[in-house]
Amino acid sequence: STPIKSSAASDVYKRQLFAPVEAADSTETGAQVQALQEGWSSRGVTFADSEAHLISVIFHDKFSDDENTLSVGHAGVLLPSEDGTLYFLEKVAFQEPYRLLKFQNRTELSDYLMEKYDTAWGQDTTRPFIMENDALLEGFRQNPLEKPKVKGGN
Repeated sequence: STPIKSSAASDVYKRQLFAPVEAADSTETGAQVQALQEGWSSRGVTFADSEAHLISVIFHDKFSDDENTLSVGHAGVLLPSEDGTLYFLEKVAFQEPYRLLKFQNRTELSDYLMEKYDTAWGQDTTRPFIMENDALLEGFRQNPLEKPKVKGGN
C-alpha cells in the first residue's frame, strides 16, 4: 500500500492543533473550553463546514504554576449518517487497527470516551472533556461510572 503523504502546510496545521494550549487557572470545564478555543483561534485553527467532525478528548495538566496546559489526548472522526446514527472512527494504539464504532447519540459517544479517559478524580485540574471541532460536545457528561461520594461514609 502507498503511504499517505503529508504536506508541509498540513504538518504545520497538525502541530498548531495538537500542541498544548495555555490553560485557564481554573478546574471548571467551561473556563477550559474557552481557553482552548482562544488558544486554537490565536494559532489560526479553524474547522471547515463538513459532514465529518473532529472529536478530541482534552486533558488538563498542571505540572507547576508555570506549566498549566490543555492538550488533545485522544482524537477521532465523527461521521453522522442520514438516519441520525453516529459513526466514530478512531485508532486506539499504533499496533491496533482502526476501529469504527456506532452510537445512537452524542451522549453515548461521550460515555464511551469518558469511561476510558476520565479516570483520575480528585486532582487539582479540570477533568477530561470532549470537543466536537471547536465546541464542547453536545451531550457531553463526565464519566457515568463514577460513584457519588457519600458524606460521612466510607
